[in-house]
Amino acid sequence: MLTGKPLLTLRYSLSVNGNLLDSLGNGVTDSGGYYSRLLQEYDAVILSSSLFRENLSANPVPTSKEPGANQPIRIIMHKDSGSSNPIPLVINEVTDKAIIFTNCRTATTPEEAQQGVEIVSMDQINLDVILDYCNRQGLCSVLLDVRGNFSEYEDLVKEGIKKKYINKFVTEVLPVWNGCTKNDPLLPLKNLDQGVKVENLRPMASAQSVVIEGYLNFE
Repeated sequence: MLTGKPLLTLRYSLSVNGNLLDSLGNGVTDSGGYYSRLLQEYDAVILSSSLFRENLSANPVPTSKEPGANQPIRIIMHKDSGSSNPIPLVINEVTDKAIIFTNCRTATTPEEAQQGVEIVSMDQINLDVILDYCNRQGLCSVLLDVRGNFSEYEDLVKEGIKKKYINKFVTEVLPVWNGCTKNDPLLPLKNLDQGVKVENLRPMASAQSVVIEGYLNFE
């Protein structure tokens, strides 16, 4: 890890046949589930606005259910592709601090300001900007939750690997056999840094899912 950057963890879900999923297993978000416990360990969690675009009830804003848990700051990454891609109104579901990073210069609205959601506009969304912002806020650990449209995460994950920002990964394998996809969204990542070693690999069970954790050693 580079000095001044918060520790960054990458979390993603896979089907048993290796396809990337944008869902969580049954029970893992409940108290005692791995995802609920994971959230309380981090100062902030990065999410894509695409996760909430279709159905907020199916993808609620992540909250740790552990007793007395400190909730992470929600960092919502919004890549604007035009007026047909507005920022979802997830702010009504957020009871703690939330920050929206967007490349849309006209994203701020009175409704969002009244909700107390901070909006940071920039020409290009990248990990350096987000992690530097977190560092200035005194945040030491950040979880990058890869759910939603993977194309919005791809550059961030590549940057995290190339610049050695990713310290840890958490992979949830769900009991689902997902149909073969035409394009493998993980293919660009599989071709990166083939020599990176994984240390302290640890499997565990959480509800009906298998969870694998490990640390990346770039030395």
